Amino acid sequence: MNKAIGQKAINRAVGSVDIVGAARSVLLVARTDREHPDERIMAQVKCNVGPTGSAIVFSVGGGAVQWLEETARTADEVLGNVFASLGRPDTQMRQAKEVISQLLSDGPKPQREVMEKLRAAGVGESTAKKAKQLLGVRSVKAGAVWLWSMPDGDGL
Repeated sequence: MNKAIGQKAINRAVGSVDIVGAARSVLLVARTDREHPDERIMAQVKCNVGPTGSAIVFSVGGGAVQWLEETARTADEVLGNVFASLGRPDTQMRQAKEVISQLLSDGPKPQREVMEKLRAAGVGESTAKKAKQLLGVRSVKAGAVWLWSMPDGDGL
């Protein structure tokens, strides 16, 4: 796996994406967290021969594998959690979420205004769009202007 945070697990394989594309099934095995050094999680990245199964948490130690539980986590979620626990915080994403939340806390704002504030804070356009999606911000066209609103906002 490469270190490109924010990409789907299927695009994070080292080498050509054709290798993953040619395989019928691709699995990901990763550590669960630092508090449980023997625990691992196995999740499907891709499967085109049947339905996607649940991820499985297991422990390796003492010369044995112990199956602990099934979980609904996806490979994308697993990779996001791995990098968060390894001390690779995405400060730009955190900043984008904070700026958007603050701007929209008192109601809908024009998209152009929000994007200008984000640019002034040093946040790129693609990060802004990802932050908007993660926060569940809604976009509605009012005349010729696009407005952004928090999902629990009254204005849209």
